[in-house]
Amino acid sequence: MSHQIYHSIPEESFKVAHLNTRSMALHIADISSHKDLLSSHVICISESWLKKQHNSVDFTPNGYQLHRRERHQCYQHKCDHHMLVKKCSKCNDKGGVAILVREGLPSSEAVHATLQDVEALAVNIQHPQIGPIDIVTAYRPHHVSKSIIVSRCHSFLQTLSSQSLKVVAGDFNVDLTKEGPLINQISTTEKFVQP
Repeated sequence: MSHQIYHSIPEESFKVAHLNTRSMALHIADISSHKDLLSSHVICISESWLKKQHNSVDFTPNGYQLHRRERHQCYQHKCDHHMLVKKCSKCNDKGGVAILVREGLPSSEAVHATLQDVEALAVNIQHPQIGPIDIVTAYRPHHVSKSIIVSRCHSFLQTLSSQSLKVVAGDFNVDLTKEGPLINQISTTEKFVQP
């Protein structure tokens, strides 16, 4: 099935979608039946709200593979008053990020120390026509410092191959009319454009 879906999209295109689901458990049926969304090669998800006990198979639409990072995996602290957050994020089961990648596209998670203490996940895809593509998705809860997520994502992006196409998607909870320069800092340095 995934082979047929993959070949129904023109070879020169590569479609990435982003959703803030506020619980994959509540919305996996919506995701799995949304034809436009399922035409994407990659679906980035913030606020997945997945927990250890959730089986990945239950949250993976047919024809996709799931990469996930739950909130508890993102933070090193043990409920002390960590300097990066105003309140304990680890105790809250919400948050978390995930990336769904179309089956048939070889993908692997990229792990790096700079992604510690931020809700972010990076996946490298080896696309047969386009070449290497690094997909990064991030979520910034309101209580996490804006400068921390920007600097950590920026540091991480610098570790990726200069030969790969980079796509960053996420929910940064930033008002661009007030704080645009903060996000533009990373966009300008990495030469990103916003579609």
